[in-house]
Amino acid sequence: MLEQSSKKIFPEFFLKLILGLILSVLSAFMLIFSFSPYNLSYLVLIGFVPMLVSQYKVLPERISSIAPAITIGCFLGFYLMDVFAPFNAWYMKSLPIIIAVIVFFTDRKKVKVHKNTDFKYFVLGGVFSWVGIEYIRMFIPAFGTWAFLAYAFYNQPWFIQPVKIFSIFGLGIFIMLINYSLGLFIIKPSKYAWKILLIALFVVIFWTSLSLTLYRKSESQTVRVGVIQVNPYKAKSEKEKMLPENLIYDKLIKLSYKAAKEGAKIILWPEGALNYDPKNSGNDAVKKFTKATNSYLIIPYVVYEEKGERNEATILNPEGKFLGVFGKDHPVVFAGETSITRGTYPVFETQHGKFGLVICYDLDFTDTSRKVSENGAQIIFAPSKDWPQIAEKHYVHSVFRAVENEVSIVKGEWAYDSAIVDPFGRIIEKSISISPEEKVIVSDVPLGNRKTVYSITGDLLGLFSFIMMIVVQMLIVLENKKKKIK
Repeated sequence: MLEQSSKKIFPEFFLKLILGLILSVLSAFMLIFSFSPYNLSYLVLIGFVPMLVSQYKVLPERISSIAPAITIGCFLGFYLMDVFAPFNAWYMKSLPIIIAVIVFFTDRKKVKVHKNTDFKYFVLGGVFSWVGIEYIRMFIPAFGTWAFLAYAFYNQPWFIQPVKIFSIFGLGIFIMLINYSLGLFIIKPSKYAWKILLIALFVVIFWTSLSLTLYRKSESQTVRVGVIQVNPYKAKSEKEKMLPENLIYDKLIKLSYKAAKEGAKIILWPEGALNYDPKNSGNDAVKKFTKATNSYLIIPYVVYEEKGERNEATILNPEGKFLGVFGKDHPVVFAGETSITRGTYPVFETQHGKFGLVICYDLDFTDTSRKVSENGAQIIFAPSKDWPQIAEKHYVHSVFRAVENEVSIVKGEWAYDSAIVDPFGRIIEKSISISPEEKVIVSDVPLGNRKTVYSITGDLLGLFSFIMMIVVQMLIVLENKKKKIK
């Protein structure tokens, strides 16, 4: 009898395990394919559903936390391996595994807890836990906003306009509400589940209607902008040595003249284009260029001092005057970068409008672009220095910085992912390649900055989500304690 019962139990256990693993991996793939370069955006709206079914309906309760561990670990592992590709630090490359282990142990009692509370807090807990953790992640230098769920919709500008009111955290809440409402309906169909599903449907209608209302043509004045994307390598290979500084400089000048000939009035060079401060020396060629073409030139440079790096950018006007300096606000600390002049957000007045600067990794955080925009910038220029593995992902961030502040973003890269985005998140021009490409991009760019709700409130909805995450967990604990007492 014991042998027969064990034979029935073990095949059933393994069948559930296999099905649960399949569903968990399916969720991971759905999330991965939601993002660039695959761009199946809408999969993110249901990407967590197979994982939730696996965790709460299929897998045996004692091992149910395998489901979120696999889904989240695989998703973040795939997404972040490109971000950490050039770096050898073990703790960075093993971060998704560490996260998966943490998820496995922290989620071990979730099924029991939600069953005890009759799934009353299932949706609220799931939504605010994910978005609250996204909010905390934004303050971790190694993460920033990488892999935020909102970024899946970067190529759907008609759909993301409410971000200028509710922030990317609002879009994150929207995405997780859909996932958890559908998950609850499949796991435990009931009148309560129907009500939650109807609320989610109302939110979809509200969000979509609001987005279409806010989405419109850019009717503001435009300025013609040039982005210089220069291949600094001897051959089309990242492994080849970089060209000497003087040859790169000559290339930048030559390509800048080409951009000016096509009508560009503001020309952007990539991050760290020079290894010296052009305000002090070596500026004859650039001054000659701006005077001859009656254009403005944005010159980024990196200077090494005893205190650390000055990763900065300046604007040279047609009269040969340097208008001021912006210091990189978010250095890539895990790559050893510093920025000793960070923390100021100047806006430069020109005959073509008011312009601000951010530098590369600043785009991965929400605060820098918002501060520059608040100071009156109508276009934000973002010189950048990426590596090929992130070429198809990094420029995506520019879309959301543009929509949040209703300001155009011009990202100028060395060789991989330059992009020009209008105030409504539409990509006007882009040059995306995983191999180094030399290119001059010239386009008319709308002046933005109409002031948005987001520019005033910032990331308060993210903070609210974090607080709600704690509140909901406390309510769950209290209710479970009451039931134990009874």
